[in-house]
Amino acid sequence: MRGYFRAVAAAALLIGSGPAIAAPTKVIKTDLAALIAQAQPKPEQFAVDRKVDLTPAQTGTWTMTGDKAVWTASLQIPDAVSMSFRARQVSLPAGSSLVVTGPAGDRPLQPKHWATGEVSSWLVSGDTIGIKLTVPAAAKNDVVFQITDLFPGFKSTLGIGTGTSKAYSAYLAKAAPSNVGSCDHNYSCYVDASNKDQGDSVVGIILNNQNSCTGNLVADATHSFRPYILTASHCNYEMDADGRSVFQFYWAATVPCGQDLDYYTQVGAPMTQGGVERMRYQDSLLIEANDPPPYGAYPYWLGVDGTFEDNWTCSNSTGSTVCTRPGTGKVVHHGLALTKQYTITNDSGTVTAGVKDGQSLSLGYTYDAWQFNIDYYSFGRLLPGASGSAMVIGGRAIGTLSGNRDSSDEACPTRSISAENFFQRLSAVWDGGANAQTSLKYWLDPQSSGVNATDGARDSSRSVSADITAFTVSPQNAAAGDPITLSWTTGRSDAACDVTSSIYSATGLSGDGSITVTGTDAANGDVPFTLTCHVEGGEDTNATTAATFTPAPTPTLSLSISPSEITEGDTATATWTSSDADSCTKSGDWSGQAATNGTIYLTPSAGSYSYVLTCSNAAGSTSQTVTLTVDSPVTEPPTVSISASPTRITVGQTSTLSWSSDGADTCAGSGDWSNTRATSGSATVQPSSAGVYTYTLTCTNAAGSSAASAQVAASAAAGDQDSAGSGGGGSMGVDLLALAALSLLRRPRRRH
Repeated sequence: MRGYFRAVAAAALLIGSGPAIAAPTKVIKTDLAALIAQAQPKPEQFAVDRKVDLTPAQTGTWTMTGDKAVWTASLQIPDAVSMSFRARQVSLPAGSSLVVTGPAGDRPLQPKHWATGEVSSWLVSGDTIGIKLTVPAAAKNDVVFQITDLFPGFKSTLGIGTGTSKAYSAYLAKAAPSNVGSCDHNYSCYVDASNKDQGDSVVGIILNNQNSCTGNLVADATHSFRPYILTASHCNYEMDADGRSVFQFYWAATVPCGQDLDYYTQVGAPMTQGGVERMRYQDSLLIEANDPPPYGAYPYWLGVDGTFEDNWTCSNSTGSTVCTRPGTGKVVHHGLALTKQYTITNDSGTVTAGVKDGQSLSLGYTYDAWQFNIDYYSFGRLLPGASGSAMVIGGRAIGTLSGNRDSSDEACPTRSISAENFFQRLSAVWDGGANAQTSLKYWLDPQSSGVNATDGARDSSRSVSADITAFTVSPQNAAAGDPITLSWTTGRSDAACDVTSSIYSATGLSGDGSITVTGTDAANGDVPFTLTCHVEGGEDTNATTAATFTPAPTPTLSLSISPSEITEGDTATATWTSSDADSCTKSGDWSGQAATNGTIYLTPSAGSYSYVLTCSNAAGSTSQTVTLTVDSPVTEPPTVSISASPTRITVGQTSTLSWSSDGADTCAGSGDWSNTRATSGSATVQPSSAGVYTYTLTCTNAAGSSAASAQVAASAAAGDQDSAGSGGGGSMGVDLLALAALSLLRRPRRRH
C-alpha cells in the first residue's frame, strides 16, 4: 500500500518557514489506554479525544520578528501515532497566519477555516504536533486562541502515522479477532454510464478528527445545489454537547486504474473543511458543508428515494421480513479511508434484502424496522470507513451503510461472500421525527411539495472546463535570445495547464500563472505559443498568443596581438572583443572555449604561431587570426659591416654609405654622422668642405655591441686648388694633402 508517512518522534519541532524557531515541547500527560477503553472504538475510529485548556498565555513561546508577533508551541502525547487539535474559541486579527507542523513539513490553515470562531487542524504523523501563529505585533493582545481538544491517534489512518500505539495493541489483544478479506476493487477500473453519476457524488469524510466515513452529495427537489452531504450518524457519535462538530471533506478522491488504492488524503484530492449538522435521526446524518464542492470535483448531486415500500415485494416469516426488487444495488465508498472502491449486490437483476424488527446492533441504536440487510455481494465488499455510503438502485439512494459483520475469509475472487451489511432505510427518515432536526424531507423538499423522492443532477452553472479568460505575452516584440513573459488566467485553482511552442514547452502549470521564456537565437519572426488547460471531468480548452522575434545578426569580432614578435621568455598579449556572440572557440595554436570578450597572455617557446578565434551565434560565425613570432634568445653581439662608395669625392659631390648587421636589435651612427639607424640600409652623404670624414655604425643586442666604420675623402674643387696654391702649379695642392692625411691615418702605429 502506498502513501504512508513515516512517523518521526521529536522532542522539539522546528516550526515555520524562514528562520527556524525552536519551540519547547509540552508533554500532555494522558492515559491513552483508559481513553481507548472508554471509547470502545469502532473500526472507523482512529483517534480519541483528550480534553485540554491551552492558550498562548499558558503554553508555547512568543517572539517578535519585525512588525510580526509569532507564537509557537509543540504539544506531545506519548504513544500517539498521529496528532491533531481543535480550538473552540478563536478570534484572530486580520493578517494572521496559522501553520500546523509535523514530520512531513508545514501545512497552513486558511482564514476561512477559523471564520466560524473555531478551527480544527490537519492530522500529522507521530506523537507531537507543532503550531505557529503569526499576527501583526500591534494586535498581539487581541488574539483569542483556546485549544480545547487534542486527538491522539491510536492507529494509522488516511496515510498518517505508522502502526498502532502500545495502548491500542493491548486493547486489541483483549478484543475478539476480526477477519478482513481482500476483495477490494478500484472504482476507476469500472466507471461507466451506469455508475459515474453515483461515483461523482461520493465524498470522503473525517469527523471530529477521530472517525473516517463516506458520504454522498444529495440533491433537493428544487435543485438548489446546496452542498448537502448524507452519511451515517454513528460516524459522528462524539458530537459536542453544544451540537457543534468538525468536518473535513475530500472530493473526487480516485487513483487511476492499475494503481494501488491509496489514502484519500494523500492523492491531492480537492478538500474543504467545515459544515453544519442539519438533520440527525436513527443512523442518518445530513450535513451542509460550509463551502460548495471545489471545481476540481465536478460533483453530482445524487437523488434520494424515500419510497422503500413502493418498490419492494416483501413477505414476513418467523418475525423477519424478506424483500426483493428488480435492479442491481451499487455502492461506491471509501472503505478504510482509501480512494474510491466499488461494490455491487449482484448481477442477476434482483436485489434481496432482509428487514428485521427490534434488532439491536453494537452501534448503540435500536433498529425499529428501519434497516435492511444485504447478505450477498457478487463483486467487492464493504469495510470500516464505508459507513454512510449510499446503496443506489435505479439512480437513487435507497439507504446508507450503518454497519457490517464481515466474515469474508474466503479466497478472492468469490461470488459468495457471506456477510451481513446493514443499511439505514431512507424511507424511514424521510418523514423521520416530523421536524427539521429529524426529518430528511424538511431539507430535501424545502417547498413542502409532498414529494418523497428527488432526482439527481449536476450544477450546469459550474463550468466543467477551465475557460481561459486571458493569455498574453510581454513584450510582443523581442530580440532573439531575449526573455518574454507569458501570463494567463482561468480562475480555476484546480486547473492544470500546459504551454507548448517551437522554442519552449512546460506541463503541469497552475490555472492562473505566468512563466518567463528565453527565446533562442534561432527564433525568427512570429513564434506562436499554445496554452492548454484541463480540469478533471472536463474538456481541454486552448488559447494561443505569439511573440515576434528579431533574428540575431552574425557576430562581429576584433582580435589583436601585441607585440607580434617577441624573444623567447617574453610575453605577448592577445585581446579580443565581440558583439552578438553566444560563444567563442579557440583553434590553431590555442584551443578550448573562450569568453566573448577577453584577454590572454602568451609566453610560447621560439617559433611561429597562428592563433584563430571563432565567435558564433545561431545566425552564423566570424573568425579572425593573428600571428606571433618568437625569437630564440641572443647569445653573441651582432656583426656589423659598412662601406662607402665612392670613397673619394670632390666637395659638392655625394657618396653612398651602405651597411648591414646580423643579430642587432638597434643601431646608431657616430663620428661624422649620428642618430639612430636601421639595422640595415643606406644613406647619402655630401661633405661641405675638403677633408677626410669617418662614419661609424654601432649595433647592439642583448649580448653586447659591435661597431664598423667607413671613410670618405673630400677634395677641393679645381678652382679652389688654384686659389690655394702659390702660382705656376709649383706648390702642393689640397688633393695631395688629403692623400697624405689618408696615408697617415692608415699607417700602423709603432709600439713603443
